[in-house]
Amino acid sequence: FETQFSDDEFVSNPYFVVNQLVNDIGRKRFTTSTTLKYNFTKWLYALGRLGYDVDNQRSLSVTPWGTAYSRDRKGGLNNLGKSEGFELNVDGLIGATHKLTDDINLDAAIGANLRKNQFEAVGVSGGPFILPYLYSPSNVTNIGRSYGFAKSEVHSAYYTLDFSYKNFLTLGTTGRYDAYSTLPKDNNTIFVPSVSASFIFSELTKINNLNFGKIRAS
Repeated sequence: FETQFSDDEFVSNPYFVVNQLVNDIGRKRFTTSTTLKYNFTKWLYALGRLGYDVDNQRSLSVTPWGTAYSRDRKGGLNNLGKSEGFELNVDGLIGATHKLTDDINLDAAIGANLRKNQFEAVGVSGGPFILPYLYSPSNVTNIGRSYGFAKSEVHSAYYTLDFSYKNFLTLGTTGRYDAYSTLPKDNNTIFVPSVSASFIFSELTKINNLNFGKIRAS
């Protein structure tokens, strides 16, 4: 049993905690990703990316037999559980990097993305223990069960478009459209656009003690 060194039974004996407390987590995880690129011409290309991540966990959390604040000092099973989750990410785009004239360059891309997430967990708990130091669901007076499941999916499309003039003046715009499975069907989409511009004024004028100067707005 835990030897108390305080009048407050909830102030645990650190020696007892270090040697008796059980809070274990085991994890097995597999992550993979791949990228493929195909050049149609010197300036036009297609790119595909795939990522997959799966995670399995086993957890055991126990209030040990003899803990001062537990019922009759018999401890309890906080949780014995397993969980599995995965994320799938698929991305594809077509891009172009092209010199339109001697002074104007174009950098553009349009693409789409699919992301899927899923998580499932089961667990048992209970207490107090019947026999000492046997931390098993079959050795508790009362038993509880838990189950959790979550699943989500996002469909996306996006673009980016940049023009540069003589490498000192740049104008760009981007946009992203997302459709979420977790939002109401009649209001589950979001579009986020942006516009930006930059001007490297140090390319046109010389200022003492200034090597580079840039103004940017978005």
